[in-house]
Amino acid sequence: FSLSVALLIAATIVQSCKKSSPEPEEAKPEEVTKLVLTASTDDVEIDKVVTFTVTTDGKAVSDATIYIEGAAIEGYSHSFTEKGSYAITAKKENTADSDPLTVKVYQEDVYVAGYEIKNDLKEIGKYWKNGVEFELTSILFQSSKANSIFVSGTDVYVAGREFVYAKYWKNNEKPIKLTDASQNAVANSVFVSGTDVYVAGYETNGTKYDLNKPNVEVAKYWKNDEAPIELTDGSKS
Repeated sequence: FSLSVALLIAATIVQSCKKSSPEPEEAKPEEVTKLVLTASTDDVEIDKVVTFTVTTDGKAVSDATIYIEGAAIEGYSHSFTEKGSYAITAKKENTADSDPLTVKVYQEDVYVAGYEIKNDLKEIGKYWKNGVEFELTSILFQSSKANSIFVSGTDVYVAGREFVYAKYWKNNEKPIKLTDASQNAVANSVFVSGTDVYVAGYETNGTKYDLNKPNVEVAKYWKNDEAPIELTDGSKS
């Protein structure tokens, strides 16, 4: 053969060998397992304990670390001391972090209506929220009592009496007089439905200063400061 023919044959053989050689496989990325985080509740009161569970592939994981708002805690349980919404994640080395879950923390508010007797024996109407007292505005030198309380959204309604008036207070602002002081009257209960305020109580129908005439307590209710609805005929208290 001539030199040129020999070179052509050699080049063809090399090219054929290249085509028949298998392509190297790409290295597959190593699969990383992922943590799954669950909580005993996602809605909890302040100072109550939430317990967390961590799994992967359906099996319990005991050595993960729980992070609340980015801060690690010890163990798998936590007691929240402040209201709010908290993002919580589980982490472990060489394992993908869990998806974050959210726990909402709330506080139960306790309201109490009543009164306190001062040193001069005057009764002062008050209400308390979580142990913090609020003194109701009052007529100077006159006694008052709070008999009922109702909370609607952020508004606080308190019903009671001041001097001889049946009254109610909204957010401890200037009280709403339900009667005109011509008779003794008391508001015993308050209830709010939407924008309507209902107050139940009684008002006497006798002559306040005449002991010789009967002084009958007539059950009544008021709606939105309108004229009262009498529930009895006034013949008996």
